[in-house]
Amino acid sequence: MTRWRTAYFIAINTALLWVVTLVATHAGIVSYHWLKARYGPVSMPPEARATYSGRTPAEIDQLWRDSLALRFRYQPVVGLVQEQLTSRFFNVDKFGVRSNGGPSNPIDGSTWIFGGSTTFGIAVADAETIPAFLERRLGRAVINFAVRSHGSLHENRLLRHYLRLGYRPRQVIFLDGVNETCDVDLDTDALGDLVARSQQGYQWDPAYPVVYAARTLGSRIGTAVYPPIDPPASEEVSCRLAGAAFPLSAMTRRLLAERDALCALYEVTCQTFVQPFGGLHGHDTEPGFRETTHAEHMRALFEHLEPVWKDASAIFVTNALDALPEHPYIDAEHYSVAGHRAIADAIAIHLATPAVAGRASSAAEP
Repeated sequence: MTRWRTAYFIAINTALLWVVTLVATHAGIVSYHWLKARYGPVSMPPEARATYSGRTPAEIDQLWRDSLALRFRYQPVVGLVQEQLTSRFFNVDKFGVRSNGGPSNPIDGSTWIFGGSTTFGIAVADAETIPAFLERRLGRAVINFAVRSHGSLHENRLLRHYLRLGYRPRQVIFLDGVNETCDVDLDTDALGDLVARSQQGYQWDPAYPVVYAARTLGSRIGTAVYPPIDPPASEEVSCRLAGAAFPLSAMTRRLLAERDALCALYEVTCQTFVQPFGGLHGHDTEPGFRETTHAEHMRALFEHLEPVWKDASAIFVTNALDALPEHPYIDAEHYSVAGHRAIADAIAIHLATPAVAGRASSAAEP
């Protein structure tokens, strides 16, 4: 009997210990992400933090919390789009369109703008993004279709989706550059993982928080002991797909040609703009920033794709930040509020020139 009592108490204590471990691990994970969101802005370089001169520390903290709260959802055919979110500084509707700080505008007849996280507006408020400033500059509705991580491939898919549904814009703007990459299967990978999980059936995994924490901690320790070595810049512009190797410029050239054909098919006025690259364009006051590995890769990417964009008659607004007296970035590639305003002004000026209007309208002729 004593043996059974002992076994019983061991089992009960083991179960209790496991529950406590799960709860403590879960609390640790949640606390880590809370602290990361709270103290992330404090670790920014002084030059980047100074771009928030009109914000209180609590507001800066909330801007970054809202940025970290952004999530994706998978939409058939289109791929990954922005999930709906309502917060103090970030408001995204059920279609994945971010607010410009005022009432929602109808999609039909508006100016549409596509891009990645720099166009969407990371760590700036709804009314401080490039589309929001552009809307006020043009005096007409601008729809922010930008999605974090989107490049030309994903933007083309999203545009095709809305055109097929029967919506028609007044004009379409693409702000491209830093997100052009060989890794074009982000959304299909997500779908593949979802399909695989759906076929596994129901699985209860009470150890997930512990496994997640152990894997994350192990990864961080490994990174600290053996820092990752960035690949040579030349590797980032060399693609391999379906067993074939080709330069990133070839893929980008095809995507831009596909975009022109799509806009011509639907008789839509379209124009591609090339954005400023962090570490390469704009006044830079952060010491040594242009000598970082990230800046080196941005420089290699821009130099590799610059001839492609020129051949496609893209408009370069890469000098939009040059006149700003202050540091125009909040991190390695995302713009400050002043940077967003300056880029929007540069785009608006180009849209108003007869040369742009003539080129865009002729491309839309059947």
